[in-house]
Amino acid sequence: VLCVSNARQTSRFDDTAVWPVTYLMLNVLQGSATLFLIVIATLYAGEVVWRERDVKFEQIHDALPVPGWANFVSQFFALSAVQLVLLAVVMLCGIGVQASLGYYHFELPHYFKELFGIVFPNMLCYVLFALFFQTMVSNKFAGHGLVIGINVLGIILQRFSFESSLYQPGAVAAYTYSDMNGYGHFVPAIFWSLIYWSAFSGMLGVVIGR
Repeated sequence: VLCVSNARQTSRFDDTAVWPVTYLMLNVLQGSATLFLIVIATLYAGEVVWRERDVKFEQIHDALPVPGWANFVSQFFALSAVQLVLLAVVMLCGIGVQASLGYYHFELPHYFKELFGIVFPNMLCYVLFALFFQTMVSNKFAGHGLVIGINVLGIILQRFSFESSLYQPGAVAAYTYSDMNGYGHFVPAIFWSLIYWSAFSGMLGVVIGR
């Protein structure tokens, strides 16, 4: 509902009527959905990690002949699938709003590049952050607080002009998309930002799996 409500505002830009082109639609959808996706990753990471402990089943579960990495991989893939489905819903919302406003040039490749090529890997980093903190701390709500603290830290760093994606946890280098040349010269910066934080969060995943 939030995505659809905000996406309908793309038909106007600075009090001027414009076509709801895909790049404008994605700018609005990302702002509406990103916080929601992070909250989902944070809450459900706590649920999957603490599930056995909440029902007092952890001692029996730990005695099962299942390696620790298998448990972690199943949790990671479950949360990743949730993020994937939610991003697909966001894409369908954007396409539906464009159609309802009389615009039918949907530019599906751009949707896939933006949502599944940039946003999805970024959300996977947050999933790994959330699983790491929930595994390392001895309290589910403390784990929630630490994950939320990562996002608050990003806001604080921006206030003090630390805007580089090297300092912002899970951040992607700033970029601009245009209908004329696409992502242009921003592609290498986006690629290396994703590789940088994927490698960092991957190391956290290795620690969890061990």
